[in-house]
Amino acid sequence: MEDALAEARTRSVGRAIALYRALAGGWPARLPAREAVTAH
Repeated sequence: MEDALAEARTRSVGRAIALYRALAGGWPARLPAREAVTAH
């Protein structure tokens, strides 16, 4: 029973990642650096 649940979760996560990649083109290999906010 627990194995079936784990397999279902794994498939769901895999599908969500595939959908995200299809819609957004994946994520960057490196996250962009945050721009420094300067106080004036």
